[in-house]
Amino acid sequence: MKTTTSHLYTLIALISLFSFNSVFADGENQKNRYVASSGIDTGDCIERSNPCASIKYAIDKAAKADSVLIAGGEYPVAAEDVVHFLGDKIPLKSGFSTRDLFNTQKSSLRPVTLIGIPAEFREQLAAKGFNIISDTKSLSKNRLAEVEKFTADFLYSSTKAKTAIDCVDGLASIFPCNNISLLSQTPLSSMSSNPSSGSDIWGHVDLNNNREYALMGLRNGTIVIDVTDPENPVEVGTVSGFSSTWRDIKVYQFQDGTEFKAYAYVTTEARGQGLQIIDLNDLPTSVSLASTVSEFSDAHNIYISNVDYSQNTALEGMQAYIYIVGADKNGGAFRIFDLDNPTSPNLVTTPPAGTGYVHDASSLVITDARTSQCASGHNPCEVYIDFNENSVDIWDMTDKSAPFQISTTPYANSVYTHSGWPSKDGNFVFIQDELDEQNLGLNTTLRTLDISSLVSPSISNTYTGPTRATDHNGFTLGDKYFMSNYRRGLSVLDVTNPNNPVEAAYFDTFPAPTANSANTDGAWGTYPYLPSGNILVSDINNGLFVLQEKPNAFSNNNGIIGLSSDTITVSEDTGTVNILVERTSGSDGEVSVNFTTADGSAISGEDYANVSGTLTWSDNDTEAKSISVTITDDTTEEGIENFTVSISDPSNGAELGVSSTEVNISANDAPAPTTPGVTTPTDNGGGGGSLGFLFSFLLYLKFIRRKKI
Repeated sequence: MKTTTSHLYTLIALISLFSFNSVFADGENQKNRYVASSGIDTGDCIERSNPCASIKYAIDKAAKADSVLIAGGEYPVAAEDVVHFLGDKIPLKSGFSTRDLFNTQKSSLRPVTLIGIPAEFREQLAAKGFNIISDTKSLSKNRLAEVEKFTADFLYSSTKAKTAIDCVDGLASIFPCNNISLLSQTPLSSMSSNPSSGSDIWGHVDLNNNREYALMGLRNGTIVIDVTDPENPVEVGTVSGFSSTWRDIKVYQFQDGTEFKAYAYVTTEARGQGLQIIDLNDLPTSVSLASTVSEFSDAHNIYISNVDYSQNTALEGMQAYIYIVGADKNGGAFRIFDLDNPTSPNLVTTPPAGTGYVHDASSLVITDARTSQCASGHNPCEVYIDFNENSVDIWDMTDKSAPFQISTTPYANSVYTHSGWPSKDGNFVFIQDELDEQNLGLNTTLRTLDISSLVSPSISNTYTGPTRATDHNGFTLGDKYFMSNYRRGLSVLDVTNPNNPVEAAYFDTFPAPTANSANTDGAWGTYPYLPSGNILVSDINNGLFVLQEKPNAFSNNNGIIGLSSDTITVSEDTGTVNILVERTSGSDGEVSVNFTTADGSAISGEDYANVSGTLTWSDNDTEAKSISVTITDDTTEEGIENFTVSISDPSNGAELGVSSTEVNISANDAPAPTTPGVTTPTDNGGGGGSLGFLFSFLLYLKFIRRKKI
């Protein structure tokens, strides 16, 4: 009996379900996306029997861990999409067929031809196994001009080293910007190891001589670049590593006698790489691999706790620890190593049973009242924060032998809880969710988690950016939050009020294509802690950027909103009191502030009328506003009473001045008793003694109620 073609396809599909994904899987979260010229651009491209039609569409649906499998055929490609084919962020694998449902790869027999890509990229794409047809005769003059401009801009941004370019009228050469200028760019093509993509970044200042360095992860290793002269960066050396999209770096520096010594610690998703430890003690001459820790095979990320990140040294009185997260052991939960021997870290903590995968981590040391929520007796308390894909978990890690989980906090519209960093005062955590923009169609979204209570944190604010660019990693420095924003480059938020972030500056390291869409290429990471104030940014496609804030970039021109006085006194028969609220020191943009009243010894509804609401100033408006409160004139004899008028939550970056006014109400009746004692007047025969007693008793009751005795 003959097997029909349809039955054969069904059999192949069933076999593939059990075997194919294991062949191409690169991680537990990976999905393969399928493309064929006969397909249709709908859905997520994850069903091999229903492939998508265009490579760009599949790439847009892919996350970092995904691969795009392409059936042989011809594919029109817009010139501005060439960036997806040049890097390795989303692996593109060609030479498949729909006939066997993408089961076997035969690139020579099933060539993939890209049509419309400029000839300048032919050699690079041919090396990746693609055929190129650059015929553009069908394009209009305007479209041809666009292609030519894109080609020039892209080659400029990705292959030409650049030095200082000021940000003027929203541009630093081809790079869109605001309040940040370019000091230098080191493209991937100028790096000695010729990497195909970049990843994360960290910085280092050598405390022996104050020279500054950038350490950047590459597809094929870790590069160290001297940026002491930021306009003329110099590669010191590269330590090679197994090939991987992911490479994360932290630095630890310590005093050894009269000198400082420093090492860099590098993790990667590449199986078998372990933890590389790079010797930085021969800088600025060279760098070398000091040792490799093989306690684990691979890990997504590394974090070092209890350090000053501007110097990478341990905080006073504290001991630094390495946190390995996303490793191939214990389901990717945290693993803690000490740094007693910096070139041979010792494993001191493995996670409790049931602890989940951790993608990234942060921490803070607290000594305030919240230590009562830590394990008994822990003050100071080492608070560890993990971002585990679905929630933000808070732990007390003071006792490394007994990790104590304080809370776990999921949040609405979470898709992939990726990373975050505490606010300056340690009462908030800013959360990066890597996939909410892509999956939910959101603009850049940054959440503020209120951790004033460690046992019951809550989302207190959600910031929405101006574009759909995906946020990735962020770091707090004072009142600023530096955020790598993938296709929009670096975004810098003023977080003076953590519940009201306001963008103060940005620099787009990824100017082509111009659309700031929700993809995962462009700026991977940033490091804002160099003592010079210069900012490092690693771009997956365009290499290392050294940037500089423009003077007064973060000066607040939106004004200071404050009450005109912190105390006023009015008579009980005033009727209405008007408390003035002023806007000073700036008038840019529309701003607002909330107001409310609160009881003191005066009680709302009896002595005054409670009010609440919002005051708003338009752009360039500096006229004082007033809060009107009605005062109740009663006949009860009483002393001076008070209540409070407060303002809070200024919007759009405005600052808060005098935030509360105490309103004192002076009585216009007979004086109230000076003490709460009850005195029985002398009976003069007219019954006045009993009435006097009753009157005094009533006054006493009111006094008790007002004072809440």
